Amino acid sequence: MGNHNSRSRRRGINPDILAWSGQYANLEGESHEKHVIFEFPSFAEARRFYDSPAYQQARALRAGAAQATFVLVEGAGR
Repeated sequence: MGNHNSRSRRRGINPDILAWSGQYANLEGESHEKHVIFEFPSFAEARRFYDSPAYQQARALRAGAAQATFVLVEGAGR
């Protein structure tokens, strides 16, 4: 997972980072070079993060420089 702590916190809504790139095997479907898996307290919080001005600003900076796929999936709980 590189030099990033798997439970790092980000500014704002503060999702947990469960995985940051590292080794992976793309077994089916479209392949991506880098991966980040965030965990949010709820589906609504994940959506709020995506819609936030801070994320939209970062998204605009990324436009044209990188492709991204952002998928929200409701978890099974723990």
